[in-house]
Amino acid sequence: MIVAGGVSATITAMCVCVCKPSYASSLTDGQWAVVEPLLPERDPRRGGRPLKFPRRPVVDTVVYVLVSGCAWRLVPHDLAPWDVAYRWFRAWTADGTWSRVRDTLRERVRSADGRDPQPSAAVLDSQSARSHQGGQAIGYDAGKRVRGRKRHLLVDTCGLVLRAVVHSASVQDRAGAKLVLAGRLAEAGASTTRSSVTRMTSHDVDALHALAGA
Repeated sequence: MIVAGGVSATITAMCVCVCKPSYASSLTDGQWAVVEPLLPERDPRRGGRPLKFPRRPVVDTVVYVLVSGCAWRLVPHDLAPWDVAYRWFRAWTADGTWSRVRDTLRERVRSADGRDPQPSAAVLDSQSARSHQGGQAIGYDAGKRVRGRKRHLLVDTCGLVLRAVVHSASVQDRAGAKLVLAGRLAEAGASTTRSSVTRMTSHDVDALHALAGA
């Protein structure tokens, strides 16, 4: 409380701490212990300012958006700032971090279930969703009578994601399936960065819960 000229006023400052929020989507200590080693380490020799926000609240913010489906700008203020989380989300997409996290989680879940880490069978399906944004990526799915975008999803028999591709809803399933399978074969034989088309999805969050427990 500040008193000036006989007038008192209470000033409430916005919390800028990095306390652990208690959201249903927030990672538990056990889940964070699984994810943290999979994230790239910052090399101090490359210079730059020290990180202002630890990686755990950044990941919690990304997972919150994935689980809730909210816009980046609408994330709660006690999480990491939306622009910080979005910047790391894009960077980790470009360098293949999410792909490595996804693949590692899938292999560990399969191993814990007594299965071979590498699946021998997969299921491919598509889903069209209405959308008014996306520019040239917007199209019309005549079969489902939906104008918007379409995703093709390749999963193993446990429902764990192998690859996801998002494109115009006007792309036929046959052509979309070729894109998914061609990309998956390229990933399997690549020794460099994986395609930036594949990102962490809510399915990967489910895999994390299955592995480390909610």
